[in-house]
Amino acid sequence: MIQFDNNNLADLKSKLDLINEYGMSSASRTYFYYLKDLLNPNLEKENGILFRQFKSLQYKFGFLGLSNLREKDIFSLIENHLGVIFEIEDYDLWEKIRNYLIIFADYRERDRIKDTIKNLLIQNKAKITKKNLILSNETVSGTLENWVKDYHGFLGTGVVDNIKFEEYFINSKNIKALENIEREKVKNLLKLYEKLKISSNSPNGFEESITMEIDGKIMNWNDGKLEDVDPEAKKAVDELEKLGFFKQKNENKTIGANVIKNDNAEKINNLKLMLKNYSPSSLEYKAIEEEIKRLEARR
Repeated sequence: MIQFDNNNLADLKSKLDLINEYGMSSASRTYFYYLKDLLNPNLEKENGILFRQFKSLQYKFGFLGLSNLREKDIFSLIENHLGVIFEIEDYDLWEKIRNYLIIFADYRERDRIKDTIKNLLIQNKAKITKKNLILSNETVSGTLENWVKDYHGFLGTGVVDNIKFEEYFINSKNIKALENIEREKVKNLLKLYEKLKISSNSPNGFEESITMEIDGKIMNWNDGKLEDVDPEAKKAVDELEKLGFFKQKNENKTIGANVIKNDNAEKINNLKLMLKNYSPSSLEYKAIEEEIKRLEARR
């Protein structure tokens, strides 16, 4: 059981980094719900500063395991704790949302979820820039809500193409006043906002990544764009296939699926080695074991 003290806080921070490095979504989910149950209001009275540090970790575990959470918890994290994502190294919120969406075969259900998240961004009070904005000749705080208002003032509320999108980041006086790091924060969230506008039942809004062969060339359809698969990567995969790697019962499996399968096998082996460091009754053992089961189900 995790104790409410500084030693366990440091230990959880190390586990968070490990989970982020290995992409252990299921393990992150386990810690999120465990901490959610652990951190009751009585602990806040005991030590308010420590309590808030533990809560911050809980939210980070939640965002790392976002695609495995219950819907209401996904919405709650995005609505109330969005700023936490900027404290997680190399975090990609869209990737987590997309992984959650592809669970649903019904595109109408995907669109409902995307529309809800889109509206949560429009009204979001998270302060994403230290720099204030000027809206209608008034100085306002650098919340996402206010940045969306500035964005709407330039481009309206409809779907925005890439050229218009970049024009906003060139011409907006509020954007020009930002340092590069804060400009990237705004840009990444507005890119997400644009993705959420597009129906999943359209080529540009289709969440799955599909590998296909067109006129002898291996292409990948991803995020509404058709991209060449790196020829050197294809050559390397072909050589490995000749040596007997990636053997499949179904020869029509894509290169992408083969690579993912091999990558999962490596992750599973690493996680099984990690299991030996923990007692079967520990939370760590349970979290890693759940991640192994999740990866094995995808093989």
